[in-house]
Amino acid sequence: MKTPNLLQHLISTSLVLNAEEGLQAREVPVGCIMLYKSQVIASSRNTINETKNATRHAEINCIDQVIDWCKKTMRIGMKYSNK
Repeated sequence: MKTPNLLQHLISTSLVLNAEEGLQAREVPVGCIMLYKSQVIASSRNTINETKNATRHAEINCIDQVIDWCKKTMRIGMKYSNK
């Protein structure tokens, strides 16, 4: 497991890179990442203008990636556990 400071740095760097990529694509510069047990399972940016779809915020794009990740790792339908 990565140390908290290293993990925070990686998260911050990923968010900035996603936001910069969005800005270059003429989007609102917002990045989003989602973690599961300190592992990045989704990373995205706004794609509203690119897709001509007002719902394609970074967070929604990440949620779609998390759903795909859950399907691939057989986590769909599992009960929440803190363990």
